[in-house]
Amino acid sequence: MGIFDQVNCPNEECENKKAGEEGKYCPKCGSEYQKFGFRDGTSLLTAKENYKKRVEKIGDQSLIEEMGIDKAEEMVEEAENEAKIIEEKIKRENERKKRDEVLKKGSKEFLFTPYMDDESISDEIFKDMQNLANQEAGTKWMRIGTLLSFNSTEQMIGAGFKAIIDQNKLLIRQNELILRELKRINRKDED
Repeated sequence: MGIFDQVNCPNEECENKKAGEEGKYCPKCGSEYQKFGFRDGTSLLTAKENYKKRVEKIGDQSLIEEMGIDKAEEMVEEAENEAKIIEEKIKRENERKKRDEVLKKGSKEFLFTPYMDDESISDEIFKDMQNLANQEAGTKWMRIGTLLSFNSTEQMIGAGFKAIIDQNKLLIRQNELILRELKRINRKDED
């Protein structure tokens, strides 16, 4: 017998890691103790530890006994994957609820929301038309600023871009009203 040889229970599924005597039997599983060299003994102890971790992950000993560890482990992994999918669905649903709350309250971030009625969108269109008319007419302060500034071209370009942006907002809102009206007409035709 080598100096580093060990006598252990050879059953990887047995939790007994204590050394025994050759020819005797493991008190946990009943397997006969065997002699292992240092490398094989270390591998056996590692395998026992890995099995123990797998069992702890599964958590239900009766499931392991009924199905075997590989099937039980597969079943636990499937359950974990399903739990992750459900968790993702809940997360998306919560995000949708938060977004809907913001949309219902109304926000300057949105040109319109599904919760706005046609009248509210029409009011916003009217405000955009007023702003556009004011920009085209200009204000006295803007004219004075343009005259006194050495960089009137940039001010005019900025005002032009602002007017284009406001026109686009106006068109987007008008298109939404048209789309809603077309949907109403289609629903009436289907009925």
